[in-house]
Amino acid sequence: MKLNRPAEVVYFPLDFEKKFKGKTAMKLIQEYGSVEGILDNLDKLTKSVRTKIEVDLEMLELCRGLARIRCDVELVCHADTCRFELNPVQVVSKFEELEMASVCSWMGVAVV
Repeated sequence: MKLNRPAEVVYFPLDFEKKFKGKTAMKLIQEYGSVEGILDNLDKLTKSVRTKIEVDLEMLELCRGLARIRCDVELVCHADTCRFELNPVQVVSKFEELEMASVCSWMGVAVV
């Protein structure tokens, strides 16, 4: 089953998804395009499915809020403070300790 908007499935609480035996939430999103589409068309759903959604509506709204990616937040970040630099000596030491020295070559860090 291909889903055009996989992020929409994240909105469904786990308990809600269990009530639908797994794939019903994806099927509903595919049919109605989004969680909003499902909610706009509750009257078209079977009584059983509609009841399951209505019982967990508050949790669904909470999950939608938690899963939403916010783009309206101001973020001040300077490139030089975001740069990540590895300490080659510490990297080699840690990977040798973990018996994973070969990983150093993947990262371009020389094992001495």
